[in-house]
Amino acid sequence: MSSTVTHLDRVIELLQQRDSVTVQVTPDARLDDLGVDSIDLVYLLTTFERTDDADFDDADFDLGQYETVRDLAATVRTRADG
Repeated sequence: MSSTVTHLDRVIELLQQRDSVTVQVTPDARLDDLGVDSIDLVYLLTTFERTDDADFDDADFDLGQYETVRDLAATVRTRADG
């Protein structure tokens, strides 16, 4: 990953590409307000598994543990950076 593109930037980009997300995605946007569902979460995390060799625990796929986009990106960063 480019050093200028953060995990947060990539999470925002991936969420904006989802058909279920119809509003502007910001770091502090609540996932509930964005309409993010469990399928969106699985898509996002498995994308990072494929592209960054991230290794997520089963518990990471529990949408209820994330309130904001920033919360989700923090988990991605932790799992992708190892």
